Amino acid sequence: MTTYFLLIVLISASALIVEDVFPPRLEECYSGQTDKNTTPYDVQTSCLESFLAEMYKNTSSTGLGKDAFDWLDSFGRKLHFRLRRQTRYRLRVRKEIRTLSETEFENFIDAVKALKSDTSVSPNKYDSFALMHQRGAGKSAHDGPNFVSWHRYFCVLFEEALREYNSRVTLPYWDSRADYLMDNQEDSILFTEIFSGNPKGVVYTGPFAYWSTPIQPSTLLRRELGIKGSLINPERLKAVFRKRYHWEILRPTAPDSDHANLESHHDNVHRWVGGNRGHMASIIFSPMDPVFWLHHCFVDYLWEKFRERQNKLGINSETDYPSTTILEHMPNRLMDNLRPQK
Repeated sequence: MTTYFLLIVLISASALIVEDVFPPRLEECYSGQTDKNTTPYDVQTSCLESFLAEMYKNTSSTGLGKDAFDWLDSFGRKLHFRLRRQTRYRLRVRKEIRTLSETEFENFIDAVKALKSDTSVSPNKYDSFALMHQRGAGKSAHDGPNFVSWHRYFCVLFEEALREYNSRVTLPYWDSRADYLMDNQEDSILFTEIFSGNPKGVVYTGPFAYWSTPIQPSTLLRRELGIKGSLINPERLKAVFRKRYHWEILRPTAPDSDHANLESHHDNVHRWVGGNRGHMASIIFSPMDPVFWLHHCFVDYLWEKFRERQNKLGINSETDYPSTTILEHMPNRLMDNLRPQK
């Protein structure tokens, strides 16, 4: 009988711990907030977002080319015209991404990758959608009551673009409540090579491996799961559905410290996926990660559930738009980056 021995050689090692410097701008922001009547959560959120915006200021995206703008504009017009002519609506079924059949999942991934590789417009059709989330959309699509409706139409346009490649495709959603309940949330199967790729660093596995992004200087798609933020806490989310009106669940009338604030739940997931340097953490870069669409499709699902509750309570969800003094969120104002449909 042959015996095998495992020889373990221990090599001494030493490490030097170097004290890092806390960013002065961030320290100044924290110090300046200490005397204000606000919660620690609000202070942290405000200061971190301000710091990240400053950090990203020297990073820019390639502009949306005129050909891409014209394509998006005509695409939206065709969609609107078709919907107006239809007398009967065939409802589409959106499913949680982990419940898709193998064929459904492959069809969805193939359509997303087809958009990315279609360079008939500049830089390509997928990145053209991502660039729509910048500039004017930064204000009119966030931090106000237009948040849910802007992103609903944005998701519908993206879904329509996918269906140009395969008419059987619908946009799936990611219910992050299920992952929140895991002992180790970062072990979510969504962030494996089977679904969307690895959870940390440059995405080098899965269908979106080594995706380039329309950023100057050029970068590859990146994530930093679990560094900050949070997945959607099922218990805290219940606070949203104890409310009756939109002003109670949307900014600025619903404070960030209130678990009934739907946009705050949404923000936490962006931070959880993106961390400090991942694309999902930034308003202007987040749609460059396909996880963006899965997340926002779920936010849209939650909003629809809230609207269903309103209708059961006898509240007209179509007219229940909060009063606001925010110019970019005024009622009946045309939504930035989403051209008017004629």
